[in-house]
This record gives sequence, C-alpha cells and structure tokens, in this order.
Amino acid sequence: DCEIKAMKKPEATEEQMCEKFAGVSKKASEKLKKITEASESTINTAAETAVGIMLQAYSGSRDVVFGKVVSGRNADMQGIENMVGLFINTIPVRVRTEKDTTVSELLKQQQKQGTDSTNYDYCSLAEIQSMTAQGSELIKVLYVFENYTSGLNTSDEQAEGSQITLDAAREQTNYAISISGFEEEGQLMFKLMYDPNKYCEEEINMILDRLIKICEEMAEKPDGLVSELETVTEKEKALILNDFNAT
Repeated sequence: DCEIKAMKKPEATEEQMCEKFAGVSKKASEKLKKITEASESTINTAAETAVGIMLQAYSGSRDVVFGKVVSGRNADMQGIENMVGLFINTIPVRVRTEKDTTVSELLKQQQKQGTDSTNYDYCSLAEIQSMTAQGSELIKVLYVFENYTSGLNTSDEQAEGSQITLDAAREQTNYAISISGFEEEGQLMFKLMYDPNKYCEEEINMILDRLIKICEEMAEKPDGLVSELETVTEKEKALILNDFNAT
C-alpha cells in the first residue's frame, strides 16, 4: 500500500496563525467552471482573479499585486523532474483592469499572465522586490491554489491501495494573510490563514464573505464589467444602510 501522510495543525495559540474556511455554492462553482472553459482558463485562475478583484475593492485601486505560490519546477534544468526536494517559490501576480474590462476578458488576461510567468517561477522574490519602488512592501497577501490531492482517493485508486491521509500539520507563513483556494466535491473552497495579532475573527469573516460574493457575481455576470461587480455583501449593506445611516 502506498500511503502519504502529512502533519496536522495543532490547536492554535496567540502566537500561531489561525484559519477560517468558506465555500462557493455548488451551483456557482459549476457556472464558474463553464465560464473558465469558455474563456480557455481554469478554476485556479477564477479563484486567483476573485482575490485580485477583492483586493481592488479594499484598496480602491484597479491595479493590485499579491504573491502566488508556484511549484518552481519549471526551471530550465536538466533532470529536474527526477530531483527530490522543495522547489516551491513565490512570484508576484498583478491584477489590472480598466473601466471597460469584462469578467471574461480579465480571466483570459490572468490566464495568459499565469502561463507567461511560468518562465520565471525560479526567480527570487527578493530580487524582484529590489527592482520595484515598493521593495519589501510589494506583497502583503499570499495566494496559493492547492491541487495536490486532485485525482487521489478515487475508487479505482483506493482499490489498488493508494490513498492520502492527514495525520498532523502545522502551517505558518510570514504574511499576515494567506489565502488558499481548492476544490472539494465539486465546490470551490477558500481557506484564509491569518495573524490573530493583526486581524480579528470578524474582519476575517467579512473578507471571506466578500470573496465568496465576488465569485458568485463572476459566475452570474461573465460578460459584465468588473468595475460594476457587486463586492459588498448583504451583511455589509444592512450595516451601512440600517446601522450607520439610521437617520
């Protein structure tokens, strides 16, 4: 039997990162998949694009940058496919839109950027940051799409004795917020890992709610303008209209 084991995260303390999960509805997830197929992109790109749109909403800018974790195994090195070791790297992702950019156009734009950037997966993030005006402040948020379990635990493979199980794990990053996207039973899911010394649970829940809202908007309005997507959740609307503006 081939059994892969990973470590499970222990109970969080104030010094450790905390995490929260949220999922896009199955109906919206299915629509997103069809949209990505039509635009020759992937569900990974859709999740990445949603993160970019969310950061645009929070920053008030149509041009945002965040870090993306990549495999790092695309380097032009002979025999790299047979090498054992950790090659993962972080590279910048830029999400830039105009007033007339549609959701489908942005998906194609981000897919092309992702394909082109594979030629630079091996580049040092520190060197990239040193070439920018922002320097080490260039990246504040980290994003990764977790697809290492794709195709595993299927009935055929289980019959052969291959399976993946989780024993124990502890995750830690140097970023105050790290967002993971993954698929689970046909549903697009997000995990948000955060520093509890910098963000409270209510803030994180609001970020996740807004991210899910954006994904649902993208699913319903693939030909709509990115600038016109609704990024405010119903809970936020009620807070603004009823509580803050009660007069």
